[in-house]
Amino acid sequence: MLRQFLQINVTNAQQVYISSSGGRSNIARYIGMQLYKSDADIVIIGPCLASCAVYLFLSGREKIIDHFGYIGFGGGPLSADEIRERFDRDSVQRYLFAATKDYETFFEMVGVRQAIASQRPDDNSLLIGCLEQAFCMWTWRAEDFERFGVTGVNIVRENYPEGWSNRIQLEETE
Repeated sequence: MLRQFLQINVTNAQQVYISSSGGRSNIARYIGMQLYKSDADIVIIGPCLASCAVYLFLSGREKIIDHFGYIGFGGGPLSADEIRERFDRDSVQRYLFAATKDYETFFEMVGVRQAIASQRPDDNSLLIGCLEQAFCMWTWRAEDFERFGVTGVNIVRENYPEGWSNRIQLEETE
């Protein structure tokens, strides 16, 4: 996704169309910060899960979820197994400190409470799915977004407007 993002200029983009099953949080955070600075609307055209939900969806001036789009929060920067495999104890501590600081900085920048990505809803109907109850993915109702500080959410349940093929579109290809 990063290579594709770097090939387009979002500086003057009015709307950016996104579908992603997530990925590395540091890459998504970088893209999210660029999108936030561009002041573009974000249009979710398919799944927007994990790092996509946290960093890309929340970065838009207006956040539009089209009729095929859905948002799923959950996950973390790396799985516990990946952390154990890649880092010694001191490196893990440095990584987690830096990741936490970057995470807090992003949420402060976009003006959203971090709980949107860590607080599971009480209503189990909002769970998208769980792997052995250890890793769950969830969504929020439209009316819930505002209580976390998320503004400009518009859920569209109609066909794509004209000019779909001419829009800037980021789709996960890896």
